[in-house]
Amino acid sequence: MSRVEAEISAKVVKSLISRVSTILRDGESHLSIIERFDELSKILFLRYASEPSVIETLEAIDPNSPDLGLALKKQYALLAKSELVTNYEPYSRLNLTAQGSAQIWQLFASISVGEIGSIAGLARLAARRSHSHLQGVERWR
Repeated sequence: MSRVEAEISAKVVKSLISRVSTILRDGESHLSIIERFDELSKILFLRYASEPSVIETLEAIDPNSPDLGLALKKQYALLAKSELVTNYEPYSRLNLTAQGSAQIWQLFASISVGEIGSIAGLARLAARRSHSHLQGVERWR
């Protein structure tokens, strides 16, 4: 990946993280920060662990319809049960509002499974750079 591609990708990732954060902060304020992260993880799990036919069915639902959020909750419960996630009660169901679930689902609609590795790599790189910068600041205090 060239430096320009990495910078563009980093901008896309930062934008995506910012949009997810806004959705969770504004629409899911009843959840703690850890619970919000758990719910985001559940949406990602649903998106990338589901069969292609399930994804197609979910993507065929109007994104502005409350039916999408309800279908996401139903599909997550089925997936959690099939993957034996239900042994730990908080992970047995999606706790986001129907609207929040649908909004986050739509944000990840254009990202393929292969790109997740790129996003994770960019996030690690950004964290390392931030950590290195902070260590440099600490040395000069």
